[in-house]
This record gives sequence, C-alpha cells and structure tokens, in this order.
Amino acid sequence: MLSKSVLFALVTILVPGSAIADCVNLADGTITPIKVKSCQAINGATHPKVLKSGDISKFISSRSRPYWDYKAAYTGALVTDAADLVWMYTSSASNPCKSFTKSKPVRMRTYSTCCDTGSWGKCVLGGKWLGDVKGKRIDAFQ
Repeated sequence: MLSKSVLFALVTILVPGSAIADCVNLADGTITPIKVKSCQAINGATHPKVLKSGDISKFISSRSRPYWDYKAAYTGALVTDAADLVWMYTSSASNPCKSFTKSKPVRMRTYSTCCDTGSWGKCVLGGKWLGDVKGKRIDAFQ
C-alpha cells in the first residue's frame, strides 16, 4: 500500500493542478466539527436522486464490487452544514437525524470522493461523506 506522501507525489506528477483540488483529499478521515443547518432522513431504495443516477443495477449485482451496496450507502441522513455543504451519513438507524441537532456542532470524520470521474456511485449527492469518530473508515476511492 502506498503512503499518502507517495500517492501525493504521483498525483502531482500525473494529474494537472486544476484537477487535484477536486479529486484528492489528503485529509480524508479528519475529525471536523460540523455545525448542522438541517438533516433529512433518506432511503437509498426510494430517494429520487439516487434512483435517477447512473445504472444502479451495475452496482447492486456486481460481483466485482461486493463491498459497495448502493442502496445501503445512500440510506441514512443527508446533513447540510452551516456553509451549505451537503454530507451523506450512512446509517440503518430508524432516526438517523437524532445525532444531528440544528445549529449544534457535532464532531465527525469527513471524507470526500472525486466526482470528476463520472456517475459511478459515490457522487450522487455531492461526494461528501460523514463517518463516526470511532467508526470504520470510509474508503472514498473504492
């Protein structure tokens, strides 16, 4: 596995500077306070933007990506912060917005996905993901 510094060096050499800002987040998994503006519980099996994006069957039935469950990834809370950034928080809880009280900061791990590669599943709602501080790391490049 390549270290972040080696990965950064390779990306710097191979990728034009204008693309780096959108596609590489070297602070992936950084613990950040998020000041909640709003929270909406969503279900990946019924949400219109999720259903409209790309070829969902390719992600659901794909044997090459058994770790990527499209509907489950987009089930949980859609959190908008005070800066109007929209974050996806994957959760199977019956009330996923319970932890996201309006105007209250919450400490979360933040992850970003490169959305310049097309509609392949991780960029449906902007490619920004929230994870629990002590939770499993989200692989934004899977």
